[in-house]
Amino acid sequence: MSQELEVTAAPAPAAKPPVFHAPTREWVSTTIFFLLLSAYGLKVYPNLLIILAFLVWRWRNDRYAFLVEFMILCGGYGFARADILPLKLSDVAFAVGIFGMLIYRKWPTVRRLTLAFLGYVAIIFLIASTSTEPIKVQFIMMRNYFYIVAFFLPLIFFANRDFDFRKLIHAITVHVLVICALYTIDALILGGYLLVPACHPGEPTTLFNLSFSGPLANPRHYPYGLYWLVFLIIPLSYKWFRLNWKQWVLILLALFTSRTNSLLMAGVVCMVFFRPKVLQAVKISLVAIVTLAMVYTVDRATGDHLRVAFMFDQFTALDKAIDEGDVETMAEFGTGRMAQIIPKWLLLYDLDRQWLGFGFLHPQLTTNPIYQINNALYTDVSKSEEVVTAVEETHVQTILDCGFLGLIAQTGFYLLMYYIIRRMKYANFYLCAFVFVELLGVGGFAGVTQRDGLFILATALGGILAANKPKHFLKPIPVDEK
Repeated sequence: MSQELEVTAAPAPAAKPPVFHAPTREWVSTTIFFLLLSAYGLKVYPNLLIILAFLVWRWRNDRYAFLVEFMILCGGYGFARADILPLKLSDVAFAVGIFGMLIYRKWPTVRRLTLAFLGYVAIIFLIASTSTEPIKVQFIMMRNYFYIVAFFLPLIFFANRDFDFRKLIHAITVHVLVICALYTIDALILGGYLLVPACHPGEPTTLFNLSFSGPLANPRHYPYGLYWLVFLIIPLSYKWFRLNWKQWVLILLALFTSRTNSLLMAGVVCMVFFRPKVLQAVKISLVAIVTLAMVYTVDRATGDHLRVAFMFDQFTALDKAIDEGDVETMAEFGTGRMAQIIPKWLLLYDLDRQWLGFGFLHPQLTTNPIYQINNALYTDVSKSEEVVTAVEETHVQTILDCGFLGLIAQTGFYLLMYYIIRRMKYANFYLCAFVFVELLGVGGFAGVTQRDGLFILATALGGILAANKPKHFLKPIPVDEK
């Protein structure tokens, strides 16, 4: 990355921030990576070898891009299912993170973070041990709670190297804009799931079941890859750089293709609260309210293609259904999410497990009849027989898995992590990412119970630690390597 293209200092308040810019080779190499990942997501499995070779090249030439792409590969983010092979790439990140505990155990801050993590793991295991489900089965699902340990990856990848947090943001911004372009092309031009195959609302697209509806078809693309937009909120708010109109159009079109209200809500809330000035937050809030009212009016008039009017209508219907005791109408709330939750929530209280949860049940491996239900609230009868797990709201999922005690421990753990690093430079990036993924979890996306949300949070936390690394962890680089 050439030195003259990097933003190394925030401009003076009166100065106009520079437009984000990157050399052509960065755009080209990043696009190549995503096209390779898309092919892998289409189940061209040998392509993984090409991706690994590409990452080796990245390791040697651009360590920041390598870090971002390794995290994206492990999390999938709509380009590939993370569990496409028996060997989960996310587990590779998990193992490397565990190894990082041994390397950085002498750094007091990391030692405190490690102790907090181990304490969190111990509490989760202790709660899980009260379930009748075997621990060996529970661990398959339980490990999804522990991918935050990947925060050691930036430290390991930049061992004995200096780390510039702004260069990481630069690399992420390039990747975000390419992701937005691929979302836009896939939905609005191709009308299918070729470039972002795992964003399909149902089964992922493969090389053998490709289908295209043509230009402007705009089939909904789930927002997995757009989670990385969270890293742009603070730099744009604090004027590290600005985006030109073409870049903004790409972002807005990508958001349009996702049609995900929880993503918009998370983004707006973070834009409001993570501002340098209170007045700016008020202005953003007013603009958001006026815009939302306009979008609601247009959406209602044009048939609810954006799903905004539908969201507000659901809240009105829910309030009426609660007053009338209409369970079937309540079940339709949240695009059917309440239909998943209601019978499982009732069973949780029937078994008096609300404080400890059912345990980390597996949808296929759990066979205990006490955890099997017939969910009459589903409109699809073929899905009515199920295990009391897997709901599309991450906070409720935590309560079903490990009860209210688990939810308290989980929230306390992530807030404790922030408390430990609160005085570090760039610490607000971690807090912003935490708020963002937690709000996404309300809609069933990301959250701190899923690997894609935790890899976002781990990237933020690891980048902060790497940027504040004590100098005695850096070894002089030999002259011939400079």
